[in-house]
Amino acid sequence: MHRTLALQKGGRSVTTNHGQRRILKRPPPIIEYIEKAVETGIYRTTDEIEAAMKAIRRGQQGGQGVSPPRVAMDRFRKDIIRGTQVQDYPAEYFILKQHPPIPPPPRIPKKYQKQIEHRLPKHPTERLVKKYMHRGVTHKASTEDYYRRLLGVQPPAENYAMGQKSAKLSQAYVYAVKQYEVMRTQDVSETEALKIVDELLAEDTKQEGFKSRDITEEMKDWEQHGLPLTQDDDEDGEDTSDESTSGIRNADLPSILHNKPRVVEGMLQWSHMLQNSGIPYNEWTVGASTALDHWIARNILELSEATWDALLEGSDPSLLSRGQDIVTIRETLFPETRLDETPQERDERLMMEEEADLLASTQQQEEETTETRKTESVDELLTNLRGLGDRTFKDIDMTSPASSDGPQEAFTSSSKSREKDPIQLLTEELQEWRAKNQRASYDSWPDNEKQRFSAWLDRYVGTLVSDTERRMIDMEETRISLLSSAPQTEEESDDFWSSLQDETKVDLFLHNLLQQGPPDDLSETDKVFWNLPYSEQVERLVNLGAVRPLLDEYMSDEDRQDFFRRYGDFLLDGVEMDHLVPDPNGPITGSDLDIEVVRTWGITREDRFKLVKIPYRSGLSGDEDDGESGRDAALERSRALFEAWNRHKATRARYEEALFVQGDLGLSYNSKTANEMEKDRQEEDLKELTKDD
Repeated sequence: MHRTLALQKGGRSVTTNHGQRRILKRPPPIIEYIEKAVETGIYRTTDEIEAAMKAIRRGQQGGQGVSPPRVAMDRFRKDIIRGTQVQDYPAEYFILKQHPPIPPPPRIPKKYQKQIEHRLPKHPTERLVKKYMHRGVTHKASTEDYYRRLLGVQPPAENYAMGQKSAKLSQAYVYAVKQYEVMRTQDVSETEALKIVDELLAEDTKQEGFKSRDITEEMKDWEQHGLPLTQDDDEDGEDTSDESTSGIRNADLPSILHNKPRVVEGMLQWSHMLQNSGIPYNEWTVGASTALDHWIARNILELSEATWDALLEGSDPSLLSRGQDIVTIRETLFPETRLDETPQERDERLMMEEEADLLASTQQQEEETTETRKTESVDELLTNLRGLGDRTFKDIDMTSPASSDGPQEAFTSSSKSREKDPIQLLTEELQEWRAKNQRASYDSWPDNEKQRFSAWLDRYVGTLVSDTERRMIDMEETRISLLSSAPQTEEESDDFWSSLQDETKVDLFLHNLLQQGPPDDLSETDKVFWNLPYSEQVERLVNLGAVRPLLDEYMSDEDRQDFFRRYGDFLLDGVEMDHLVPDPNGPITGSDLDIEVVRTWGITREDRFKLVKIPYRSGLSGDEDDGESGRDAALERSRALFEAWNRHKATRARYEEALFVQGDLGLSYNSKTANEMEKDRQEEDLKELTKDD
């Protein structure tokens, strides 16, 4: 091999003994690259490259008198000599010479960079950010830190979740920037500016929730009256629709998606993955499902990135309604993502749909039969009646299908449909008594009406409670409580409780209520509510909506029992109740207890107990008081554990979402990624080209 000449770099000679990287530590500027390429003779114009490629193609075809590709390429390298004339340089070289690009900035050594960081004054918002971060510090911080270390979860710092700030830190920066802007423009103190920023951001959050809920309601209406998203192709398979909607007719889309072609295109891509990938949604990776929800939040509901981060971490309970909106939109646009049905429920739903279709067809046949009978003449009807009269009751086959569809079965089925729950009937009668009380108070009723109401009240209480509990009820107080409320139909009750379903609906309900203003005849209890701050009013109404099964008179008994079964422990938490406590000198023996209690707890006849009032689930016995009970401590620990676990899941969701977007994670953990499939396609194309050569 020929020895290369010594190269000069920085006034000293260098060699290639340690590789080219020691020489080319930086990419050269474009002007320098063109100069070196022309001077060394490797620069080629577009026309020369085109001519060389034509010669190579002619050589590959094997024509007579044509040089093979290797010879043509060798001539292309050797025959053309560059760097001897001015015209050898391209036109862009002279343009760059006259208008050189901006040179790269000089590199500052690390030690000087550290000195600059210490000497530069800090930004005024840094102090405000630290103050905001200290607003939410509680006594649970040590417990949360313990579970973070236990689960290996990173603390919410700047370098968190693949280089992204945590939701709380991002919110702190938003607060600090707004607060600094208010302090400069309105000349107020930090405390006053913080209050103003709280009001501004609370209003922005409320308006964002209103917009999200409006979009969700519009999507629900579109689902009920709209058409499925399908591409509009002609018979030849060519797309005849507008390119802006990617094959979707504009009439088939919700109005919120009109003039949004990129959103519609993204919707079609997600729908294609759900329908044609062969992977059901319940087997998708965390990154793929998170990417879909993120796309819905940003493009359909138009939520901010800060709202999405807080919703993903689950640190703000007020954002639960946004999560419900995302799930509703996802299940509306992509029915394949519905996870609330088990296979058994799906079979039951299909069976019910088949029965409904069968019932509808039967009713249609009955209506047609009725119309046919109406057209019969009176003479034919009389003839049929005379023929029926000659037959005896024994001659009629009661087991035949014709007799099973007689009026008796229709009467029975209609009676069953009209039959209502006794509690529901009593509730409807209660509304009538309330309406009567509004027209005239109970004291002005005649004696016979009072007696009728007393009899009805006995029946009402006897239906709801047992005979043992009935003796403990004050009937006078019960009467006053029942008649003090205004009459309300089932539809009105459902509309009211539906408006308290989540915080967004409560905001809408309270906003309309405050616009109307308080009524003139306010009671003392109502005045207390109207005088509360807005945030506390929202909290009270949300808590009221959470206990709807207990307060809604039209709820069924099964719903109430299910509610008690799920949340009874929390409702009775702290309520003093009689508990059986083991006591050797107690007056109660094991033989006095019910047989089921004895079998459940393994109690013998010789065991003795006493009755003690203890707060429910307090963990205390008798008059002992250990400060915070064991149940409260366990509740705090489990809450901190769930918060730390939720942050861990949010971090994993962000990480896998980034991998999915980059193409390094597929729809399932066992499927190929997008990058792997692209690599396979490139290898197949390369194999085909090699076969052709």
